[in-house]
Amino acid sequence: MKTPLAIITITLLLGAWSSPQDAGVPYINAVCRVSLKNGTVHEGMICIVRGGYLGYRKNGFGYKYPGRDNIFYNFFSLDDYFYHGDPSPRWDNESGKEQYPEVYFMSAPYYDVNRASTFNDTTLEHSISEIYTYNYLLFKEFHIFQGLPLSLRLSGEEQVRSGQEEEMVPRVAISVDEVARFELLVNPHEKWLEVVQKARERRLNSGEAWEDYEEPLWYHEIRADTALFNSLAFRFEDNRSAAVLQP
Repeated sequence: MKTPLAIITITLLLGAWSSPQDAGVPYINAVCRVSLKNGTVHEGMICIVRGGYLGYRKNGFGYKYPGRDNIFYNFFSLDDYFYHGDPSPRWDNESGKEQYPEVYFMSAPYYDVNRASTFNDTTLEHSISEIYTYNYLLFKEFHIFQGLPLSLRLSGEEQVRSGQEEEMVPRVAISVDEVARFELLVNPHEKWLEVVQKARERRLNSGEAWEDYEEPLWYHEIRADTALFNSLAFRFEDNRSAAVLQP
């Protein structure tokens, strides 16, 4: 079993009205195409956004330059999404050389929450603030799936590596250092549409009943539904901004 190279955190300050625990949200899967530097091309399925009662947590790619504390991230988004495997170098004044970053795949399975309660004696208002810290794991390898489990939920990288998946399905392991281009497919091949449809039928015919289950959404279906896209798109803004993340 390969373990993540590091754990980083992103901390968000939220009011009680926007708590990720207000309601569960669906996972979001996508069909993707990965072109490798050796010319090999793979297609498969991947979880781009984790859902559930922890709120939406985007997966994606991140990179870190030598000697810098910042992790620059390129999370998956609902817009046209492309990732090129060679981020631009940066000039380092101390060494007088160009520096290339280390690239990672990022997945956020965990979070911590701290709550603070305040009472205003003048307005007699009671407010609760919540600080959510999302803990991201960094991997040098990720997987794209060739099939779907009964729940249609594709496992996070930490579940794949720990053997905690609900059901083993075929997948392809890809090193982030071998990626030349990664893209989410707005119009996937009919082959993948059939895989999704058959998985849905299997789920319906299984007789299984899970409390609070929500079937995952799909990137290509979201892109084809303007109302659904607009209702979700605001959650995935600032896709390429930089954040100071603590190891």
